[in-house]
Amino acid sequence: DKQNVGIGFEDVGFMLSGDYNPRRPVSREASMNLQIAELEKIKAAGTPVTVTSGNEYAIAYADLVTEMNLTGKSSLILDAQIPFYEIAIHGLVDYTGSAINLTGNAVDTVLKCAETGAGLSFTFFAEDADILQGTEYMDFFGANYDGWKDKAKEYATRYEKELAGLNNQFITEHRVLADGVTATVYEDNTVVYVNTTVFEYTDENVTIPAREYLVERSEK
Repeated sequence: DKQNVGIGFEDVGFMLSGDYNPRRPVSREASMNLQIAELEKIKAAGTPVTVTSGNEYAIAYADLVTEMNLTGKSSLILDAQIPFYEIAIHGLVDYTGSAINLTGNAVDTVLKCAETGAGLSFTFFAEDADILQGTEYMDFFGANYDGWKDKAKEYATRYEKELAGLNNQFITEHRVLADGVTATVYEDNTVVYVNTTVFEYTDENVTIPAREYLVERSEK
């Protein structure tokens, strides 16, 4: 409290498990209620809270949600994916997707963040990534700060400038313009276009370069 430091949970608000030991069983619902009780106490104390993934019951107590799944589950029978959860909570709580420098494709991750209204997230350490060779932490091989700082600054500076102020607004519409091309509309009529394809997209209203996002602010 003296240092005004928040608390970040790795499992609370993300993992929800039961304990089925017959001597002292705890259902998943009881486990959820235990988590909620702790989150309520922390929130009442004025401590900022960060949770991972962001299960619905934890959203009311979170100031920030990290590592949110922005892609959903793929299926051959689906024509398109709609970011329903992100549409529902946008403007109520800030959230990010996976760390951009730890994903398989940084451009894809940035574009998905732009489509869903998520903030950008990075994970860094100061040591050379070679120290991870042969360890159980190879997933962090892209977390070397010196190797990523310039690109991260480029991504973050542009993103912060072009999407400034949208995190506090509700998403009012999400349209699929074509396969791999979407438009996300905010309450002030700002539109964020995203083109994940390798071809430029053009219609009577807009031209979106390949593998890019485009922010169109309302003139009012």
